[in-house]
Amino acid sequence: MMHGQIVWDHFKELQNEFPNLVLTFENSRYYIRGAVEFRAQFSNKELIAESYSIEIEVSDQYPFSLPVAKELGGRIPKSFHTFTNGTLCLGAPIAIKMTFSKDPTLLGFFKTLIVPYLYSFSYREKNNECMPYGELEHGAEGIISYYLELFQVTSIDAVLNFLRAMAFNKIRGHLPCPCESGSKIRYCHGPKLIEIQKFQTSSEFRMELIDCIEYVRRTRR
Repeated sequence: MMHGQIVWDHFKELQNEFPNLVLTFENSRYYIRGAVEFRAQFSNKELIAESYSIEIEVSDQYPFSLPVAKELGGRIPKSFHTFTNGTLCLGAPIAIKMTFSKDPTLLGFFKTLIVPYLYSFSYREKNNECMPYGELEHGAEGIISYYLELFQVTSIDAVLNFLRAMAFNKIRGHLPCPCESGSKIRYCHGPKLIEIQKFQTSSEFRMELIDCIEYVRRTRR
């Protein structure tokens, strides 16, 4: 199926749920803009009904490349999980890719990533407290925190070891596990590493490794 047809079919499904959205094609990119109205409840917190003005940019690599989002109404400050270019930081890169892979459609992107993000901001704004399912740090700190939880380890050095293994394809069943447990990879974190490798290229893991090493060097001085 042609790329444009995929985007259009996915958009029609999205528009059935969010009818105020409009699809346009500009400068070799598809853009979805309009009001996102939702009623949502997460983490057993309160039900929130809200509306945000949103822009979604869809590249010519979609659905193999994730859309990126901006909030256009000026409600969300740059200090709240946004990048310097104004796009929304929806989580650690690998976490976003893993979530999107479960439903790689525009509707899935909205339901599993955009709406939870908007809900979390509304909840924090309304209740003047932390996000309902915890704060995720920005940049390398957020990446490290995510991998600590994902691999169920407490050592940042172990996270760097995991990233090195994925960055340089050093995942061999007979090798010692990067977590430094003393077990071989095949009996320890091997299955998890093999699963995660499906979602990013070696070069993407190398970029994360570089950023995390630099962060560790700064914080350990």
